Amino acid sequence: MKNDHISNKQKKFNSAFTLVELLIVVIFIIVLALIAIPKYVDMSKSKVIKAPIYEAPVSTQTIVPVA
Repeated sequence: MKNDHISNKQKKFNSAFTLVELLIVVIFIIVLALIAIPKYVDMSKSKVIKAPIYEAPVSTQTIVPVA
């Protein structure tokens, strides 16, 4: 009976993530963010803002047909 309790406890312990594994994943995500965020900021600052074709400036002059 005592051995069953220990084996169930070991199964439960072995099925979860360890603290080291979770720390590795968190550190990996932080490193990716530290690389990606500055590149995104630089890209957004250097990007030239252009109006789409459908927002092209419209002439304010009226067209008068020649009769």
